[in-house]
Order: sequence, then C-alpha cells, then structure tokens
Amino acid sequence: MLEKLTEQRTVELADNASRIVSDPAFKRAVNLVQEMYWEEWRNTAPGDTESRERLYQKALCLDDVVFALAKVIGDGKITMDTRSRAKVSHIR
Repeated sequence: MLEKLTEQRTVELADNASRIVSDPAFKRAVNLVQEMYWEEWRNTAPGDTESRERLYQKALCLDDVVFALAKVIGDGKITMDTRSRAKVSHIR
C-alpha cells in the first residue's frame, strides 16, 4: 500500500512526472523499447505462443509505467484545481 501524500507532495510529484513524460530522451526510450518488443514479437514463430505472450506482457508493463506517470500528473492537476476552488470560495 502506498503512503498517503500531502497536497504539496502530490503537486511536486505531478511536476516531476510532467517533466519526465515531456523529456525527449524519455519519449525516445519508450518508443525504442516498444519497437524492440514488437519487432521481437513479429520475429517469433507463429506457434511460439510462450515467447509472444511474454513479449506482449512486457509491452503492457511499459504502457502501465507511462499510464502511471499520467495518473500522477492528473492527481496533481486535480489537487491544484481543488486548491484553486477552495481559495475562490474562501474569498467570497
């Protein structure tokens, strides 16, 4: 179980995740790994279901990492929006 994050930490992590997914080196690395997995998959024998399944699962895991980074970014945006709304309603 992951620890409960403070609002500030949630926003900090979102900023960090945003920098990571925007980084050209990260984007290139993800694309290279995805291409490598799919190329290996295409080069397996049609009946080699074990290798194909393993490569498919690897590709899904990489997608999960990218999805998790997007979730961290989304959580940060939600936290920032909530903070903004709270400040506006507090002013009224």
